[in-house]
Formats: sequence, structure tokens, C-alpha cells
Amino acid sequence: MSSMSEETTQEEREDFTGVPNKELTKKQRQARRAAKKGDYTDRDLNGVPDRDELDWDVLSEDWQWIRDLIAEIPEIEGLFEEAVAEGAFESQTGINGFINKVIDSEWWKETGPSAREAFATRSSDPAAYAQLLEDARVAVQSRANELGAQLDSGTIERLANRYVVDGWDQRGYLMDRALSDKIGMAEGGQYVAGDFAEQLRRTAMNNGLQYDDQYYISAARSVASGLRSEESWLRDIREEAASYWPVYGDQIRSGVDARQLLSGYINVMSRTLEIDPMSIDLDDPYLRQATTSLDDSGKPRAQSLWEFQQALRDDPRWMNTDQAVKRQTDIGAGILRRFGIL
Repeated sequence: MSSMSEETTQEEREDFTGVPNKELTKKQRQARRAAKKGDYTDRDLNGVPDRDELDWDVLSEDWQWIRDLIAEIPEIEGLFEEAVAEGAFESQTGINGFINKVIDSEWWKETGPSAREAFATRSSDPAAYAQLLEDARVAVQSRANELGAQLDSGTIERLANRYVVDGWDQRGYLMDRALSDKIGMAEGGQYVAGDFAEQLRRTAMNNGLQYDDQYYISAARSVASGLRSEESWLRDIREEAASYWPVYGDQIRSGVDARQLLSGYINVMSRTLEIDPMSIDLDDPYLRQATTSLDDSGKPRAQSLWEFQQALRDDPRWMNTDQAVKRQTDIGAGILRRFGIL
């Protein structure tokens, strides 16, 4: 009898996990006994079985794509975490409830047909789905290169799954949005330009304007995410360039670059100073002077090419040219001839 009493006392002092407890209420003792009888843990002794957090790492490789897909879709990820917390996956009723919530989600309303087709293909023809996924990887990487987005292998895999399930082949704007926050700097802080960022940079340079790398990154991200259009960014640059070169304002706004409009001056400058035309910057003071003069009525006036060439001969660089040396030699020879020395 004494032995039985000691055993009962010991049972009431410990819960199912073997951790000693303090004084317990009647409900807590009942919860502890139920946990022991049902072969589950109830560390809080609240009558509710403990639930372990879902360990994605124990899933088979075939199911890893589900993890990647959920992680890439915030709305579904929220529903999934809520379902796990509620223990929805412990019963078929809970699973059905989770499925119904997914079907009612905005994501499903937008992607339902493509998602259903993707799931059906994966189940009925794994080889065909594998090819779809490989094509998606190529498409994602190609678009990332165009936008200047930096992706590691894991990100490519996740986005490839979304490409197939979300139907990005028909809705490229969704892919651009997903890639937008990955546009910009590569490892080591090196700036990586996508097609539009590079186009924007060239337009700025060809109109004598300069911006830092962050400007182009922000522009590319805003276009990829759908906040602004490429045309609006290009229009901003051309509007600023038009104010910088007022004599050519209308042409620049219509799409002609300042470098092209200044090509006559650049060629004269190249020949006169005997320098490579590609080495001539648009912020050269002689170019600025040639296009920012004012006429008698105060309106912008461009110098004639002859006036421009005469001004260039006041440039110290001109004194080192073959033209200048020959001119000085000719002047000296003329003087000598007048004195009968030559």
C-alpha cells in the first residue's frame, strides 16, 4: 500500500516530459494524465497537445518546391503559418479549411488557372513539368540580366517555381515586380546595370548630365515594380538637358541628344586641337560657351563654326598642335622673305 502511494505521489509531481512540477490544480493533473495516456506532450498542462513547428528540412526533395513557392508568396505564407499555428494539418477538416482559404485568396483568384495546370502537370507528367521548370529558370535568369538583378541559385529556383505556377510567361510584369528589389549592386558593391539603367545612363551622358549609381538603380527598380514608366524617366532627363542646352531645347525634348546636335562643334574642335572626338566631354567650357551666348534681344544663340574655331585658338592646347607650329613657322618664314633672307 505504501509503495502504491509513493508511485501516485511521484506521478503527480511530474508531467509527461519528466520535468518536476509545483503544486498542480485538478485540471492540470487531468491534463497531465490525458497526455500520458494519449502518448503526447502537454508542457503547459492546458489540455491542448503541444505542436512541433514544421521542419521543412525533413521534407523530401519532391516537396521542397512547395516550401519555395509558399516562401515567395506573402499572402499564402501568412495563411500557411496561421494554419500551422492552429494545427490545421492534423486533420482532414483542417487541411480542407486551409485549401478553401487559399482558393479564396487574391493570389488564387489571379493565378488559379495557371496554378491548377501546373499542379496537374507535376502530378501527371513529372518529366514535362521538369522541362517547364528548366525553361522557367532560363527565362528568369535572362530577364534578371536585362534588369540588372542579381540572383543566387536558390532565388532562381524559387522564382522559377513561381514563373510556372503564376503564369509569368503570359504576365511578365509579375516577374519584373518580383525582380525589382534585386536590381542594383553585386557582391563587393559593384554597380551592375540592366538594359534600361544602361539606356538611362547613356541618355544622360549624351546630354552632358551625370547622376550617381543610386539614381539609376532607383529608376530601374521603379520601372520593374510598375511605379513609373521608362518613358517618364527618359522624359525627366531630356527636360533637364533641354534647360542645360536652351538653344537646342525643343530638339532635345523631341528625342535628339545634345552630343548629336553638337557634332559640328565637336568635329571642329577635334580637327583644330588635334584630339580624339570621343575624348571631348560635353561639359567642355568651349562647347558651353558656343551654345549659351545671347543675341541682342537676349535669346540663346549658337556661335557659327568659324567663330567657334577662332575661339579655340585661344586655348593653350592649340599651341601644341601641328597646325600652330606650322602657322608660326610660316609667319617666321614670311618675315625672313620680306627681309630678303629667304
